[in-house]
Amino acid sequence: PKYLMARQRSNKGKILWTLLFMVAALFSFYNIQKIQEYTKQKRAPDAVVIHCEHVIDLPIPDVSDPHVCFIVRTIKSHESRILAFVAEAMAAPIPLSASFHFLDTNGDFDSLANMTEMINIIYSRQIAEISPITRQSALSAFPILKDMFEYGYIQTDMHIQAMIADKSRKCEYMVVTNGDNLYVRNFLPAIIPEMRKGLHMIAFEFLSHYNWPPGYGQVARDGADVQVYTQFHDSAIDLGSVVIKVDFWDQKNMTFLLDKVRENPNIDVGQVYAADGMLLPKLAEGAHTTVLERVLF
Repeated sequence: PKYLMARQRSNKGKILWTLLFMVAALFSFYNIQKIQEYTKQKRAPDAVVIHCEHVIDLPIPDVSDPHVCFIVRTIKSHESRILAFVAEAMAAPIPLSASFHFLDTNGDFDSLANMTEMINIIYSRQIAEISPITRQSALSAFPILKDMFEYGYIQTDMHIQAMIADKSRKCEYMVVTNGDNLYVRNFLPAIIPEMRKGLHMIAFEFLSHYNWPPGYGQVARDGADVQVYTQFHDSAIDLGSVVIKVDFWDQKNMTFLLDKVRENPNIDVGQVYAADGMLLPKLAEGAHTTVLERVLF
């Protein structure tokens, strides 16, 4: 009898715990239902859940696609970034027709030659070369440069003129940069459709590390590291944020600084510093242009 009584108490305990568990489960289910109803009431009636997919619309490569030449002024403080700059510009998952022309604006030819050789070894083909327009040749043509730092604009102008005169060149579009811009991996694929249209100038938005004061320029906000909404006017465009058709540049017969120095060897320093900002809006006059609403560096 004692055994039977103990077993009955054990069975009653199991039944009691089962009932308690069921009550707890029902209570939890009830609370979940109430929470869901409350959430529905609080949620905005026009709220939409968007499912994002990482889809990149890449153009189908064509052997007739224009060749892009990056004209790179090798400023001393930017040398450490150039390999990263080349890697990013060439990182798209499709074949690209592009090359890099390095200007020896520092007068450190050996260092630049080593870096150029390294780039060509990495890519197993010659995509990089050093411009024959050296710092010394620019100084010989314009002795005033000994007393003036002009950010390599004179060499840039001389190189572009030599590039245009060389009938064997394959540069159909060009990007002029200091080599410190880290372009996104789909930079070239993004501009290929616009180049196929034959546009003269293709601009795009970019991130600027400069500190922008309130109310100045086409920027997302004040301060540094901000998005610039590129436009073809001063304080809203960067030299590296526009791709230029070489034939159009030739037709316009413009230079960044060369013509100004020829006219006035004692040129104002302010004109030197802002040479690209003054030139690009003038170059865009009468041009077939577009501004891509995409941040590409």
